[in-house]
Amino acid sequence: MIFNMDIRTFGKDYEKYYLRARDSEGVRFSKARIHTITEIPETGDLHVQYVDEDGSRAEDTFSMVVLSVGLGIAPSSVELARRLGIELNSYNFVETDPFAPVATSRPGIFTCGLFQGPKDIPGSITEASAAASAAGGFLAEPGEVRPNRLRSPTKSIFPGRSRASASLSATAGSISAGWLTYPLSGSTPRPCPMWPLPMKICLPAARIPRIK
Repeated sequence: MIFNMDIRTFGKDYEKYYLRARDSEGVRFSKARIHTITEIPETGDLHVQYVDEDGSRAEDTFSMVVLSVGLGIAPSSVELARRLGIELNSYNFVETDPFAPVATSRPGIFTCGLFQGPKDIPGSITEASAAASAAGGFLAEPGEVRPNRLRSPTKSIFPGRSRASASLSATAGSISAGWLTYPLSGSTPRPCPMWPLPMKICLPAARIPRIK
């Protein structure tokens, strides 16, 4: 038997899981409040006294009782939110908008997982991807090009081979992100199409081996 005050299922097929447990698997659900649990010395069983949905007193005996506790935010997380200037709701979860579930009250800071609210693992993974994508949007506006020169190593990691340096111009939020040039000693830089993430650097196989 599962004693509860209210049950709300969410997520894919969770309602079917609840209905199957109730209708097919013999799990009893009772809207009630337990007020007393006492152990029976002779058997070690637990005698449960409760008030059901109609306000009537009832009792039952079980071999084991499991308390399902609520989910709360750790004090350290609350302190972190305070130091970052992020608004929390009355339950100390991050205050978000239904149409922007990973955006916090402070632009550029995003949330995901249980800090945003109770959820399962697939939901946390989905929000983590959304938060990462939202953070990537702050790297550059669509259509904006920000050149970034990659430093060549001070020592060649490939003995007997020339060091390579790359000049990268990328456009965040665009699939055709730009071009990649690789000036090598004794060669002329030439453009190479840059792939969407994960990016691939096109280098002559004869000069520098492929890096996996």
